[in-house]
Amino acid sequence: MFFIRLGIVVAWLALILGIMQFGLGFYVASQGDADIRAAMTARYLGRGGSVAAINQGLILFVVGVALGILATIGNKISGWTKANSRLSA
Repeated sequence: MFFIRLGIVVAWLALILGIMQFGLGFYVASQGDADIRAAMTARYLGRGGSVAAINQGLILFVVGVALGILATIGNKISGWTKANSRLSA
């Protein structure tokens, strides 16, 4: 049960951080002036740039969704096995 709850918490964190990183990368990429975009990239995104931030944000989002699905499946299986053990006893 501990790992299921941990998986749900980590999935939510991955979703939130993925959306934030994607949004920040998209915001920096949408800046019109090249000097402002370069300054924002150096300050907020580091060496990778806005495209790398968008890609990493999407990957983090997908990993969060997958982990959430797995945690939900684990929770359902855990409840199913507990119900079957009560019936057989």
